[in-house]
Amino acid sequence: MDSIEITDLRATSRGVPGQVGFTYVVSATMYLDLHAAARTDDLAQTVDYVQITRRIITLIEGLEECLVESVASRVADAILLSHQVQRVKVHVRRLNPMSSNDGDVVSVGVSMERESSNESGVSPASVVAGMSYDYTNKHSDASLRKQTRAEEEPAPAVVSPEYNRHRAVIAVGGNVGNVRDAMRTAVVSLDGVPGSQILGISPLYTSTDREGAESLCAVLTLETRLEPIDIYSALKMVELAHGHSPGVDLPSTPLDLVLIDVDDREWTGEELSAQMRAPQWIGATQGDIQLPHRQAWQKAEILKPWLDIEPDAHLCGPHGGAVSELLPMAPNIDDVQLLSDSWILGGSV
Repeated sequence: MDSIEITDLRATSRGVPGQVGFTYVVSATMYLDLHAAARTDDLAQTVDYVQITRRIITLIEGLEECLVESVASRVADAILLSHQVQRVKVHVRRLNPMSSNDGDVVSVGVSMERESSNESGVSPASVVAGMSYDYTNKHSDASLRKQTRAEEEPAPAVVSPEYNRHRAVIAVGGNVGNVRDAMRTAVVSLDGVPGSQILGISPLYTSTDREGAESLCAVLTLETRLEPIDIYSALKMVELAHGHSPGVDLPSTPLDLVLIDVDDREWTGEELSAQMRAPQWIGATQGDIQLPHRQAWQKAEILKPWLDIEPDAHLCGPHGGAVSELLPMAPNIDDVQLLSDSWILGGSV
């Protein structure tokens, strides 16, 4: 298989408060088919390695304190967001911030590959959320940690059977940096998860808060074999690739993905808890996710774009109802304005 290499890419994590972040040196080899790109000279037939480079830098700069193994795994997951990449090898060196000796480093290498099918019983979310690191027999070849156990059966994955597909409503937004590109990348990433397909993409809206700050917002509908917890983890992984670290509530972010509804029904805490697995580096606790989303009924930045792609949309729950009836009662309805019908195609709007 053909390959593209990125070598000696440097980025520094933000670190925990009061401490200096670590500097990481990343090299990656991406394996993919380059024949079509070579014949047509078409960028769409290959990966945008500039975008991948920025994705890696943004990811690392958003990290606090992590094991080098975890950083390497997250970088590999971020690269696999580009659907053309079938396999990736990542090598990460962490420099000691307290030492001027470049030899004083920790070095880790991992390999990951995209699952071509679900015969192994692995959750399709592993492609985005990094769960394959924990649940398949294709373990990383971390140089500091060798796998000594014989191959064992993978843990049961939370994958719906083919006849039990879910339909999710996802709010997409952001308010700093190149938000449009981040939102487009999110659409491509989610559509590329095996067993999933984007069904609807709303027009792009602007939303103005009380302080006058503007955000961009849209809504997607997704058909998927993922269970709600795996959908949540997939969204967090895509956010992480754009520098939005899990558990960190930032006032400004280039990409925010919120799971609004799955199957137009209420999900109990017991149902969601039954889907949780450990270990899982981007996991969810029962308090992280409520379905339907607890505030969606009063947010025009969700209701307006949702109504555009589903005129008969319905939100269940104690404050639920037809979206067409909920929208006029949203307190911020006048603060959400249409910006573009064709934003997903790129170019100016």
